[in-house]
Amino acid sequence: NRACVNPDHLEIVTIKENILRGMGLAPANAQKTHCPQGHPYDLFNTYREYNKGSILRHCRICKKESDKRVYLKRRISNEK
Repeated sequence: NRACVNPDHLEIVTIKENILRGMGLAPANAQKTHCPQGHPYDLFNTYREYNKGSILRHCRICKKESDKRVYLKRRISNEK
């Protein structure tokens, strides 16, 4: 019961833990273990972007593929 204020039912937690126990986007995204293409979010394949107080995770494999597509597209358009 979220409205209960009985001190015996309260627990001291960090702000991060409190947010992750919530029902918003942050806890939902924190539980994701793979990118939409199925690559794992692990120590070597994940980089973090800090943006206005939030941390965004990106898949290195997908980013590399995206950069390659953009490079080839620009190269083809410059050759015309």
